Amino acid sequence: MAVSITQRPADWSPVNNPVFYKFTTTGGPFTNYRIEIEVFKASDDTSLSGVKSSFTPNSSNVTTADISAILKSILYRDWELPSSVNEGEDGIGSVTFYIKYQELYTGSATSQASDSSNTKIGVLAALQIGSNSDLDLYVPEDSTKKFLTKFDIPKLWTGYAFTISFLYPESVIDNTYVVSSPSAWANGPDAFDTKNATHFIKASMSAGIIYQANFTPLAISIPIGYIPKFTMNVDANIAVGDSITIQVLINNGGSILSFDYVVINTTSTDDYELDNFQEITGLVGNKITISADSSLGGSNIDITISPATSLTASSIVVGGVSNRNTIEYDETNNVLATTDTPLSASGQGSISRLVMPTLNALTKRIELTLTNNLILGNPSSWDDETTPFGSKTSTEFIKTGMSSFPISYLAVRDINIQIGSGTPNNFDITVTVANISSGSVVVLFQLDNSETSTTIWDGLTSSVTSNGSFTKTITWSQLNPEEHIDTIRIFVSKIGGGTSPDVTITISPNTIIFDDYQVTETKTIQLESECRNPVYLFWKNSLGGDTFWLFDWTQQYTHSYADGKKAKRMVLYADGLSFNQFEAIDELNTPGNIFDVPIIELTTSVNKTSKKNDQQVYVVQPDGSKLGVVVITSPASTQTKRRQHFIEIEIEFPETFL
Repeated sequence: MAVSITQRPADWSPVNNPVFYKFTTTGGPFTNYRIEIEVFKASDDTSLSGVKSSFTPNSSNVTTADISAILKSILYRDWELPSSVNEGEDGIGSVTFYIKYQELYTGSATSQASDSSNTKIGVLAALQIGSNSDLDLYVPEDSTKKFLTKFDIPKLWTGYAFTISFLYPESVIDNTYVVSSPSAWANGPDAFDTKNATHFIKASMSAGIIYQANFTPLAISIPIGYIPKFTMNVDANIAVGDSITIQVLINNGGSILSFDYVVINTTSTDDYELDNFQEITGLVGNKITISADSSLGGSNIDITISPATSLTASSIVVGGVSNRNTIEYDETNNVLATTDTPLSASGQGSISRLVMPTLNALTKRIELTLTNNLILGNPSSWDDETTPFGSKTSTEFIKTGMSSFPISYLAVRDINIQIGSGTPNNFDITVTVANISSGSVVVLFQLDNSETSTTIWDGLTSSVTSNGSFTKTITWSQLNPEEHIDTIRIFVSKIGGGTSPDVTITISPNTIIFDDYQVTETKTIQLESECRNPVYLFWKNSLGGDTFWLFDWTQQYTHSYADGKKAKRMVLYADGLSFNQFEAIDELNTPGNIFDVPIIELTTSVNKTSKKNDQQVYVVQPDGSKLGVVVITSPASTQTKRRQHFIEIEIEFPETFL
């Protein structure tokens, strides 16, 4: 008997849709077989359900478990004006979770297994038919990602509180996982002859046998990262007619997540660059396997991995959100102010709300984006490539006694970013040359986009031909919007004869290369002024995001005496609406049931006497104070041929105590 998880929910899952796990069971048959699941909160490992839920397989031994009801039961809709630029809703509008599961059947049970290495985030949201149950479109990464609003152009009323919601992914900064030297690897079914600190060695290979070594458990989770390229040197003595295939594979306990390989059929000592592993971004691996097999037999191989003591998985801030960027315009589209405000790290890994900056009195429109910084680390943390620099300090790349071209000295950093509509920040490069008698020293940068097989260059406007220093500001003006960059290189060459010069290259600032690249859409927010009799409503839209609308001018005012209670009611009106605005406001009408909120003690913090089980609506005052109301649902209708639309919303205020 064995069970495996064959399907997990999306990383960001809307809990008002099914949240599925699927299991496949082998062996059996078993009497009264079932899988019991318990859901846990990742931040403190407490049980969210308190009990285990039982699920049974279908005729194909596939068990489908929907845990959405458990997640919905602990999440709720609420709103507070943030005290800083942003504020998370962990445990309110979203929760990071994982499951534990075990098999049971008549007469036996397995021990409980944990899936804690595969945490997911449940969001109090829903996607509609025609979508998969995945909020990836709203996870900041590039300029296509969206805010959690149903309005094409949200409105902000001057003097009133306003927040807009977004999914706030966790960023990973220089998180490195080191796999030990070859000697620490375990033998596979057919072992290499020798595994020492630097080599995997096999003499006189047999045909049809796969020689293998494994490093397990690797147990690395790479939510926003990559396995960087590395070099494998193979010293091969190939028998006549033989061909050797050498593979390096990343596994997750059985399934191959990613692999790269080389085929060798001639006696030689060669370096092979393996770079396919960047494709495993977002997956989890727990084993690395290196294997070699021979077609005819008789060959000898000696494999060296470089760097010799590590096969490294690394994540260097290729994800997350760093800043809120806003541009304010007046009514004639003149720019009034631009702000770039760092976000608080609080709230990462949850749905979060964002406030706007203090606005200019003449502002009529805001353009909002979220941006990120990519921290690449100082030169000493860059990788060597082909012919390395002599040394790399925390501030400089250094080569003493350069040889002439075609030898070039290189350093590389693998990255994985979508620039969006932004560009890398400008930075200065200073080249200091000594002991040059003739010829020139040329320094170049290279940005690679492997998806389109393009290379983007910038270099010095003139070569350095004499001793001294030369500084240039790199502007990257040629970088196209939407460009995807996965490698940045710096290298230097000596052109012409003469002495072997010394060169020192300094980048300033040396720790940040890409600054403020766009990770969301640009959202236009329109400013409006209130009219008479304003009633400002807050509610949560179906995406889980904060939503506001100011109903003004006139309202119908009555009292309800239903169920022996007296409560004020208002019918609110909004006209001149676009169809998008009509649909967004109509989300106030929900089919949920109204129930009384128990009041143990009447205090100033009590703000409602009833609520709906599928929505929370507040009347919000300019100072951010709020009063809980419920919407008396009534069908809203309009005609699509209209250029402007009209809607009525009826709300009931808290009970009047007599």
